[in-house]
Amino acid sequence: MMSQVILDKKLLILTGSLLLFGLFVLSSASAVLGFERFGNTYYFLIRQVLFGILPGILFLFLATLIPLQVWHKLAPFMLIGIFVVLGLVFVPGIGVRLGGALRWVHLGPITFQVSEIAKLGFIMAMAAWLARRHDQLDLYRGFIPFAIIVAILAALLVAQPDVGTLLVFIGVAGALYFL
Repeated sequence: MMSQVILDKKLLILTGSLLLFGLFVLSSASAVLGFERFGNTYYFLIRQVLFGILPGILFLFLATLIPLQVWHKLAPFMLIGIFVVLGLVFVPGIGVRLGGALRWVHLGPITFQVSEIAKLGFIMAMAAWLARRHDQLDLYRGFIPFAIIVAILAALLVAQPDVGTLLVFIGVAGALYFL
């Protein structure tokens, strides 16, 4: 039996607004470069829509079909997966150094920045982990394990080095913990 999916309209409107704003900024910031390199002012905008937004919307609706309890059960595996993915940049032949930083992974025909995948997985994994332990968040059973997870993540990001993403992770981790 399929459970009924309830979508938060305010969240969807806010997300859509941020998405449109981001597309506007991308379009205005990359128009000249797109024209110079590819002869199309909207080259980067079109690529973002085709390879970012459309797959993202598809995955959004696919994710809503999965019950919340399943996401909670997947949380520990997501956390392990985050550490593995962040560690892939250090594997010779897979990790790609661009601009002095080792932040990208090359797997077959695709190259991607692993911290972008880790951001979403981290939010989902830590939210589920904290939700299960909401009544146990004292110093020893809650904060110290939480701090160890964040410290491992921080060590992987500093080694790349990706301090900007580290600051985002620490901000998100702090917000999740106190919420």
